[in-house]
Amino acid sequence: MQRFNPLRDDVALEQLGVDLREARLQLAKQSELIADTNTQIERHQREIEVIENTLQGAPLGILQSIVQNTRKLGSGILSGGLIDVFRSMMDSLVELVSEVVPILLNLIALFVLQTMVFPLLFLYAFLRGFKAIWGISMADLARRGWQDIRQATQPTQP
Repeated sequence: MQRFNPLRDDVALEQLGVDLREARLQLAKQSELIADTNTQIERHQREIEVIENTLQGAPLGILQSIVQNTRKLGSGILSGGLIDVFRSMMDSLVELVSEVVPILLNLIALFVLQTMVFPLLFLYAFLRGFKAIWGISMADLARRGWQDIRQATQPTQP
């Protein structure tokens, strides 16, 4: 009858609970290990892509070219060819700047269009549409409003 008692401690059940907790801890550790391994694989794949692009002569990003030129400078200092490395670094810097300047000019022009020209065009179109729909000129309306304000703020003369 003790077997059917719900308040009785079951040693086998407790052991199964302990085993389950240990299995969950091991699963969590294995999941972390898999995530770390995947991160390392992705980092190595990016490094492989950079090396392949360098071997193929593909253009590097700005930061990568700076890092590469810094490494060249460091190796040049160690080997004694500082002037050659400096010249090649300056040539690549001039080339980089010549590529960046048109991009910056395009960005500046786009900024001016978005912040000044487009709002003015929309304001002009709004005023024309307002006059076409209601037949009221906003300039006349503003002028009358200013006159009313001036009259209300002027002291009355006795």
